[in-house]
Amino acid sequence: MARKALISVSDKTGVVDFARALLDLGFELLASSGTLKTLQDAGISAQEIADFTHSPQMLGGRVKTLHPKIYGGILYKRGDERDENEIKQYEIEAIDLVCVNLYPFAKTAQNSDDLNEIIENIDIGGVTLLRAAAKNYASCYVVCDAQDYKSVLDAFKGDERKDFKARLALKAFAHTAHYDANIYAFFKNYLNEPFHSTFAVGATKMMDLKYGENPHQKASLYAFDDELSKHFKIHKGELSANNLTDIHAGLKITADIPNSICIIKHGNPCGFAVDENLLVCFDKALACDRLSAYG
Repeated sequence: MARKALISVSDKTGVVDFARALLDLGFELLASSGTLKTLQDAGISAQEIADFTHSPQMLGGRVKTLHPKIYGGILYKRGDERDENEIKQYEIEAIDLVCVNLYPFAKTAQNSDDLNEIIENIDIGGVTLLRAAAKNYASCYVVCDAQDYKSVLDAFKGDERKDFKARLALKAFAHTAHYDANIYAFFKNYLNEPFHSTFAVGATKMMDLKYGENPHQKASLYAFDDELSKHFKIHKGELSANNLTDIHAGLKITADIPNSICIIKHGNPCGFAVDENLLVCFDKALACDRLSAYG
């Protein structure tokens, strides 16, 4: 029996080529209605999930994939006698790959004032599919990032790295955790409850740092949104955690003083100046303590 892959993506980037490659590897494809249209428009054969489960979409699309034939096929433990007997009893077919990305909740919440629109962009089925496939990663590949399409295809061709499927599961759980943290943050703000009994955050790694507070420590920089990365430029070398504390201190000092420049070393100002000409301003700030400025 051919292996089955389930594809249901909000962001269609790269999915056509990925689906075509899966077909070439002998997979049969299941797809939600929106993804199915994208694949069929590209001449790719796939079966709609509703036809596979013999259960139509319901409630305006709120219920698409929540069905035992889907979750049984994803979650059953291959080689387990009880599970094998049950899938035969209920005529459940194995699903060996789940490719899902989620409704753009954070983007919608940021750009819309329509509460109903925001609520409708809370993904239910997609999150459940990712969690199910990630739980059973030993038997089912879980793919939530288009950047992983190539490495997944390489794995099926025999070039699978150690712990590859477990790392895909880690990414899926991180993805759903971040997603839920964004939903939590929205409702916390919507209900004006800044000090809710539970605190959850979702952040994305911007970069690895040269080291932490001390050279023997590892560290990375995480951001809660993409605003920092839009305005953050490194001109030379690698940043350390100490560099970031210096930047933070400099921003606090200069934020309320126009046309100012502050030179920071180990969290302390060692030069400060104000001048409408920023080049002149920098020279003045540097002249305060040239030795400390260079360490």
